[in-house]
Amino acid sequence: MANRQLNIDYVNKVAEQGQGDKQGSHTDQALSAEQLGEMNKQYQGLCSEVNNKTIKLEMVSDAWKEYESTVQSLRDWLDSESIQISREERNLKGTVVDPTLKYCKVILPIHAFKDYYFGF
Repeated sequence: MANRQLNIDYVNKVAEQGQGDKQGSHTDQALSAEQLGEMNKQYQGLCSEVNNKTIKLEMVSDAWKEYESTVQSLRDWLDSESIQISREERNLKGTVVDPTLKYCKVILPIHAFKDYYFGF
């Protein structure tokens, strides 16, 4: 953008000189036109570079959004699996621990009876 402002300033300067000096030679005008053309090429090159980088940034932004979406999907899946594992642990605890606890409650009095009467 600064280059574009330089172009505008240069054109204004040349216009002011042309008004003040009507005797400008053809070579000065050709030199001015060449310089202006070169500055315009530089400006177009910079604009093209900015556009290319903007496109690359948009691609990176889209890839990042896709990555974040994938990570969120993975988090959701892990959360649901964690909940399911907790349920399974509770179910397993109920199916394994409860019968064992009942068995121990039945065996404990029998064992106490054996100790008392038989001295084991």
